[in-house]
Amino acid sequence: MASKGKAMMQQMGGKKTGMDKVLGYSCEVWELMGTKQCIYKGVSLKVESNVMGMKHTEVATKAEFDISISKDDFKLPDFPVTNEMGKPIDKDRLGKMDKHAKNDAQEQQEQLAVLMGAMSKASHKAGVQPGQRPNAKQEEQMQNSMMNSMLPMMKREILSEEKNMRLAKACLEAADTLKEANICNRKLNEMSGEEEEPLTSWNAEEKKQIMQDINHYLDVILPCVKSATSTQAIQECVQR
Repeated sequence: MASKGKAMMQQMGGKKTGMDKVLGYSCEVWELMGTKQCIYKGVSLKVESNVMGMKHTEVATKAEFDISISKDDFKLPDFPVTNEMGKPIDKDRLGKMDKHAKNDAQEQQEQLAVLMGAMSKASHKAGVQPGQRPNAKQEEQMQNSMMNSMLPMMKREILSEEKNMRLAKACLEAADTLKEANICNRKLNEMSGEEEEPLTSWNAEEKKQIMQDINHYLDVILPCVKSATSTQAIQECVQR
């Protein structure tokens, strides 16, 4: 399993309980809040869960790893590449963008597994029996329990922007021209894998406003989120 996903599972109380085989692949068995997963190279080949009294099992029917593919298979025809808005994209950046997209997809899969586990634990904690429909009080208890379970993930999501924001601050503070500001914009795109549009103007007033927003995140929101002990507290931090 990817180190980031493993750390997340362990932080949420997940434990590696053994090994299993699915489709001939030896995968790690992880258990977290009522959900058991058999994971190979960051991919869940089998998932067993009991969510709100409903048992659910998913098993991969086909999976291939470490397939030999030549570089020629990745060559693109000579046509313009655009984003979803129809704006041209530099082909030299496609490799980094693809890697970023794959990392995002894997992280989303791991987050989904954590969410399913949180739902199962919340259902059990609220006293919902298998096959039983939760009443209003139990639904409220489940919602509160799930929100608390998701606290580490919410904090990590917000705090992950700190490095980019500090880079933006250092770079944009020294940017006096539109060209210099767009150099900063390009550096941030390369670091984050995003495709923010180039700035069309840059003057003292715009620079002042952007720096105020960055400083507000670093000096107000960031410390608040780091010390937050509930999801409600995080929401209040973001709204400051």
